[in-house]
Amino acid sequence: LILDGAQEYTVRSRDTLSKIANKFYGQGNGYYFPLIMLASSDTVLDPDTIVPGMVLTIPDLQKNLNDASTHESLKKFFTEIADVYKTKNTEAAPTIRKELLKIANSL
Repeated sequence: LILDGAQEYTVRSRDTLSKIANKFYGQGNGYYFPLIMLASSDTVLDPDTIVPGMVLTIPDLQKNLNDASTHESLKKFFTEIADVYKTKNTEAAPTIRKELLKIANSL
């Protein structure tokens, strides 16, 4: 994972990882939230459990996507997080899983 140029963000009330990814990576890029999880692995253990005050590391999306050496680890992690959504019993879980696998397969 490339952390050169990463930013820090303090979670606020009503934030989700998807909302934070959209804020930093651009609207429509919310499914790249596992990149934030990976960079903040000491803080975020569950993609649906972040709390105000947590300090997250926000890596540069393009630097990581453009660097072929990160693709295998990103692919593995996105697939692992997609598998987490197999067990989540929410209406959005199947869509989230599908989108994460689509990203993983594009890497």
